[in-house]
Amino acid sequence: MKRGWVFKHDNDPKHTARATKEWLRKKYFKVLEWPSQSPDLNPIENLWRELKVCVAQRQPQNITALKEICMEEWAKIPATGPGRLIHVKERMNGAMYREILSDNLLPSARALKMKRGWVFQHDNDPKHTARATKEWLRKKHFKVLEWPSQSPDLNPIENLWR
Repeated sequence: MKRGWVFKHDNDPKHTARATKEWLRKKYFKVLEWPSQSPDLNPIENLWRELKVCVAQRQPQNITALKEICMEEWAKIPATGPGRLIHVKERMNGAMYREILSDNLLPSARALKMKRGWVFQHDNDPKHTARATKEWLRKKHFKVLEWPSQSPDLNPIENLWR
């Protein structure tokens, strides 16, 4: 992090606890004071409940499973809010990925009231770049964001999991 950055969190009791404040002070974190009873200006706050429910339904058995499930569930949430969140109980392959798209992509776009011209985005996972998947998306006339090979993951949440 560059010099001069300021840490910001809301007034959740865990964030305002004496122990938390003391730890931040000892680590020399500059913290933005956030007035109590102020509105939460972070739009992501509304998604935490959705994420928590989806993760709880999958019942992770250990921290590794929890981390993986959180990443998978988070990756399903578009900027306009969650569409249909699909729980995959086994290792996904290309055929399963296309089936999920077939059953859920258009209904989710409609439910989210996506405007004409919306663009579908997925990364370079082999399931996503498989010839059969590309052909399926082309036949269904979905516009897909081109994703250069070896490009960094532009989804900022992905960096949290590393």
